Amino acid sequence: MKTKIQVNGKALPIDSGLEMTRRRFFGGLAVATALSGAATAQAAGSRSIMENSELLAMGQRFDAAHETFRATVEQLPDKQAAYRVLAPSIPPELIVTRLYTDKWQLSESVVDEADPCCGRIKGNDGLPLLVVASYRIESRYRSGGEPVDMSEASGYHLWLYDIAKKFEAEKAAALLISGLDKVLSAYGCAETSLREAIHDLCAIRARTPAGVALKIRATAAYAALGTEERTTASQWLARAVWEDMSEEA
Repeated sequence: MKTKIQVNGKALPIDSGLEMTRRRFFGGLAVATALSGAATAQAAGSRSIMENSELLAMGQRFDAAHETFRATVEQLPDKQAAYRVLAPSIPPELIVTRLYTDKWQLSESVVDEADPCCGRIKGNDGLPLLVVASYRIESRYRSGGEPVDMSEASGYHLWLYDIAKKFEAEKAAALLISGLDKVLSAYGCAETSLREAIHDLCAIRARTPAGVALKIRATAAYAALGTEERTTASQWLARAVWEDMSEEA
């Protein structure tokens, strides 16, 4: 079911990869467990070959990062629900209804603040929703690196600016009060650590089926992070299966 957000009393869809990421993550975890179990069973006939100690050490780092990321993903739904209760609706005055206007030039695409994947909110026309942003107005009245001077702003711009600043402050307050800000920060750190651990692990050659099993788990976890990651993961997995072990032969 697609995530929606309230705009002017209407539920608009969010083009979010978060729910797909959650499904892929936990689905990939199940697949990885099954595949790595099968590969580990094959290792019984390769006991004479010792696995790369560096790879095994990286495996421990991956497992720790993987568990931290999993725990963080599980915290998101409750905090997101709390945020959505507190978050303000987008003021209609800020919504861009016509392109190539002054208002359009002061706008940016709206993203779901509760989504670590930064899913874009779409309007009723199916296109990304655009709203006026205070920093875009400030850029009109900033000279070089000097502080912004809104005293020269037009009455119309000041009107939009006040509405935008209030809206943005209310969103920030909702993130803080709901506790979602801390979870999103933890998610970002956990995802970065997981990516780095998987990247470093997959760069090390596996010598045994057990080592390949470890890479299977790591690439499955990486593939769950997104569409582009799935392509990279398949390349890493193919290399582990066809190159790592063949070099030992």
